[in-house]
This record gives sequence, structure tokens and C-alpha cells, in this order.
Amino acid sequence: MSDDEKKETLQGNFVESVPFPTFYTNNIQINHSLFDFSFLVMDRLDQESFTIRARVLMSPTHAKALLNTLQIQVTKYEQRFGELALPKKREATDDATAPEQPPSQFPAAES
Repeated sequence: MSDDEKKETLQGNFVESVPFPTFYTNNIQINHSLFDFSFLVMDRLDQESFTIRARVLMSPTHAKALLNTLQIQVTKYEQRFGELALPKKREATDDATAPEQPPSQFPAAES
């Protein structure tokens, strides 16, 4: 661990009040109001099936801090492993409320 990483690591004792799950997600739906941001964390298995894993609520200030922290971490990742390429945007569907599905999760087109 570099000196910079040591400086960014939180110091102190971390205590789990209850055991919490660790899971992978490939889909997050984000909404906001004047007072908070809501992150609906899901697994999207196919075009119509997904499992809600968690709902995270935070203040707009914390959401902006998360945005900044993610940008820092993605920049470090790209410096170490190379630039990440985002897939091209899909065209809008009729169901605007449906969570987006990563292109890699679409079934292969049949010829």
C-alpha cells in the first residue's frame, strides 16, 4: 500500500452492528428528491428478471462525496489497468421506468 493510499484509508475501529451481506451488482437505479438520493441495488439476470439486493438512501451532500470518491478510484484503476470503455447508449424504450440492463446481459441475436 502506497503512502497516499495509507493517508486515504479510514482509521479507527469498525464494528458491524449486524452481519451485512456482500454481493455483486450489475444494475443500480438512482433517483433523487430535494432531500435525498436513493440507490436501488439489483442483479439483472435477463431482460425481465432482476433481484433487488439493497436500497441505499443518502443526503445530496453524501451523494456528491460518493461521486467524487468514485471518480478518484476509477482514475486510479485506469492508471493501473488501462482506460475503461463504456458501451454505446441504447435507444430509449417504451418502459422508461424499467432499470437499464448492461448490453453484455442481452441474449445473443438469432440469425
